[in-house]
Amino acid sequence: MDIDKIQELFNNDEFEDGGIERDWTGDNAMQGLMIIAKHVDYKNKKIICGAGHDEMYSVGIEDMPNITEDEVMELVRLNWCLDEDNYLSCYV
Repeated sequence: MDIDKIQELFNNDEFEDGGIERDWTGDNAMQGLMIIAKHVDYKNKKIICGAGHDEMYSVGIEDMPNITEDEVMELVRLNWCLDEDNYLSCYV
């Protein structure tokens, strides 16, 4: 999936107006990591790359060239973020 399209999906402020709410049941961080793990060889590369106060950082979106639009939308729904360097993060 094109990085520009992924950035557009993450930065769309109209999700709630379009029927997509940032809403989930259970552990949104773990659910997001499960999506990421489908696209990253986690036996040879870390998928949790760092942490700050209440925020976990994961891989760059360029490490997941085969991620689908549905999977990106699911990460958005689970309240994952994409920073200015295209790395995924999630508040925990």
